[in-house]
Amino acid sequence: MGFYGIVVLCVVIVLAIPVLLVLVYYSWRNGISPMPASAPIRRTISEQVGVAAKRIIQLQQEKSDTITQLSHQLNQRFHRPLQIIEAGSGWGTLALHIMQDNPNIRITGIENSPLPLFCSRLLSRWKRTNIQFQQGDIYLYPYEQADIVVCYLFPGAMRKLRPILEQRCRPHTYVISACFAVPEWEPEQIILCSDWYHTPVYVYRCGHRSYLA
Repeated sequence: MGFYGIVVLCVVIVLAIPVLLVLVYYSWRNGISPMPASAPIRRTISEQVGVAAKRIIQLQQEKSDTITQLSHQLNQRFHRPLQIIEAGSGWGTLALHIMQDNPNIRITGIENSPLPLFCSRLLSRWKRTNIQFQQGDIYLYPYEQADIVVCYLFPGAMRKLRPILEQRCRPHTYVISACFAVPEWEPEQIILCSDWYHTPVYVYRCGHRSYLA
């Protein structure tokens, strides 16, 4: 390796060290490193988001008493697409997969770690999607406008997030969690992914047989 090669290598190392330190710090702060979901998990969650979206629209139609009310609700739905919130969006691969399979929805990813957030925004621009990746705290985020909340976190986070979702989510909001269940909630459905570990995906509906006595 020549002199200039050594200089370039040193520059790369110097630039990489702060980036790695930031990643390590936020991994320590969050209690887990940001891990991208595998393809089978992404596929299963995306399918369940599509199923939940159809059920939400069907529920709205069933609640309509007159054709006028139905027309008004459908007009509102046209102007306000279903809102999907991913709590802890990491590198953005899951949100991008969901958007690819469900292009008529709106997705907001919440992530507090700068490096995964930066990468997810780059991916979103490269794929030319309208996904909004925001830097924020999943425990402080208002979930009132969410139609579906997607999570791929860890047991401690699910424990902390449970009362927040109970307080802030509207009735019948879907919560879809990969791998880890919401403590003291009864899932409406459990789907096993086709990966090596048969990772479970839990589907809940807030206020609908969700909270165990």
